[in-house]
Amino acid sequence: MQATVGELVSNLVTHFMNDPLALLMALAGAAFVGGASLFFGYLTLGAVADVITPDVSNEPPSRAN
Repeated sequence: MQATVGELVSNLVTHFMNDPLALLMALAGAAFVGGASLFFGYLTLGAVADVITPDVSNEPPSRAN
């Protein structure tokens, strides 16, 4: 038996209205996953930009002592 999207949304709304703690946990999980996705997406875009952009400095790389 397949449920329609409307039935699924209705079931979630009913569940969250009856159990507010479940709603808080779902929102906290969504915030955690969303925050991690944004952070690692930002790091990935920075790495791609570093690979694409040319190095235009005229100085040789510094040597560690």
